[in-house]
Amino acid sequence: MRDEREYAKVKSCMKLAVKIADALKERNMSHKELAEKLGKKPSEVSKWLSGTHNFTHDTLVDVEFVLGIELFSIKDGVKREIDSNISGSKLN
Repeated sequence: MRDEREYAKVKSCMKLAVKIADALKERNMSHKELAEKLGKKPSEVSKWLSGTHNFTHDTLVDVEFVLGIELFSIKDGVKREIDSNISGSKLN
């Protein structure tokens, strides 16, 4: 069970990395430009694109905003706004 969960985590991170890389390519934007727009170091964006980074929710929202893309959604397809003032509960 743990191996399946770890695989799912890695797969999800890789999908995010590919989606970000594709968006950068479509916009002819370098990872350095993305870093500048986000106030991050280029080395951090490089780490994201490696597919091994554990993103925070805030970072994902920032990337979505800057690139104009959707990186995640509720699995059942229903889109919901997340209020950043509400502390999320952890799902087990």
